[in-house]
Amino acid sequence: MPLITGIIAEGFNPYTREFQPHAADVYPPLYNIMVAPLTQLFGNTFLLHRSVSAVFIVMACGLVSLVTQKTTRNWQFSLATFALMYAALLFYGTPVASTNAPGVAIFVAGVIVPWYLKFNRNSLVFAVVCGILAFYTKQYFIVGMAILCLYLFLYHSMSKALILGAIYATCLLSTLTAVHYTSPYYLDNTLFTPSAAMAGLQTVDILFIQLRTYLATYSGLLAVMLITAFTWVYNTGWSKALRLLTCRFQLAKAGLQGPLFNSQVDFFWFGLFWSSMAIVVTLGQNPGNYMTYLFQLMSPFLLIVAFRTIADMPEKLKFISPVILLSLYQAYAILPKDFSTDLSKWSEMEELIAENDEILATQMLVMTLLQQNKKVNQDGHTFYFPLAAGKPAIFIKARPEDTVEAIWSDYIATMYHKIEKREYDLVLASSWEMRGFFDRNPPPNSDLNGRKFLARHYKNARTIPLSMTDRYGGGTYNIQVWQPRKKPSLKRP
Repeated sequence: MPLITGIIAEGFNPYTREFQPHAADVYPPLYNIMVAPLTQLFGNTFLLHRSVSAVFIVMACGLVSLVTQKTTRNWQFSLATFALMYAALLFYGTPVASTNAPGVAIFVAGVIVPWYLKFNRNSLVFAVVCGILAFYTKQYFIVGMAILCLYLFLYHSMSKALILGAIYATCLLSTLTAVHYTSPYYLDNTLFTPSAAMAGLQTVDILFIQLRTYLATYSGLLAVMLITAFTWVYNTGWSKALRLLTCRFQLAKAGLQGPLFNSQVDFFWFGLFWSSMAIVVTLGQNPGNYMTYLFQLMSPFLLIVAFRTIADMPEKLKFISPVILLSLYQAYAILPKDFSTDLSKWSEMEELIAENDEILATQMLVMTLLQQNKKVNQDGHTFYFPLAAGKPAIFIKARPEDTVEAIWSDYIATMYHKIEKREYDLVLASSWEMRGFFDRNPPPNSDLNGRKFLARHYKNARTIPLSMTDRYGGGTYNIQVWQPRKKPSLKRP
């Protein structure tokens, strides 16, 4: 992430030919654009990026707790909502130097502000702006605009929903056209590459694992909600309760100016349902960003409806409300507690990098390279770049040398040429790079596979274990240190 921020801060466009594929990035750049000016004052550091993320996390939590305060008139519930939302956004991918925190804040603002202002014209203009910004922060936050348009169509005004959707689609396509013209590899990086990667990585198993964890995390809240719901059905009667629920889906006869259905459905229950559908159908099957999508998209809606349900429960059920403390405990229990790392090996690695110039390094060392003004030859997203080759023909570059295939072939050929000539002073590779580069991309004009070709010209001198926070996606990474073999001396005739 700091690599892209640095490119922007220096006045360059990271989605042009000169930065492909060594600075490829599957995330949109709005977060980097926001951070870039701040680097002039505070430097291009992880601390700066995470501080900006922290601001957006607090904003998102504040907005969600504001809704709870408005719907329950209970400051304790509002405070509990903030605490639970804060825990959700501290998990895994949101608080780090990434696009997650600003994305979720914009997503939350884009759905809450229109509701708060009763879907008036100004609030819907605000929603369109948030929808555009959300897309250029992290792509899947566009779901907020989809939820809003669908809700308006079904329960508010079909014409208003259609106009809003048309305006949003027009604005989005217009901006994408301009972006594609000025940043010719933007769609390759942020649309075609991640789409292909997700299609190849999705699995139902990871979906079930995440759903189980999510249900366990909020088990206290969900238990109270279920007890309240069953009590209402029991007191109302099964047949009457069923009629009350089904009448909400009776078609209206007011024309396009009115909604599709006669009765209203709560906006946040509606948002919870459709955000959950987005998780089940696609996002939850992605093994990357474990639990992050669920906490970002589902938790804002769930917490709002949960505390309003608890606030509205009958007096005779109030005695079960302390069960929500279980969710408070669970939400923080799953967060990492041990942030200790073995910095001695990091110091050893930093010294090793300082002593050498041309280095093909693992993605874990990009920040170290930047701090020492070393060239970055790959950034962790680099080996995803060729996945964009499978895009529709209309998006293929006119000049053959500018196509994804040509750029990638040239990059791989250059990499292996430098390996053959021992031009890299060091090759620092984790298991990710060994698979992503050497296993999947054999050297051109050679019968050897990538690993054997590397071993012919470089020797695996040692392995340095780099310690990171003991959490999902963290732990210790073993970095192989490959040094050039001595070139054979030429014999005189």
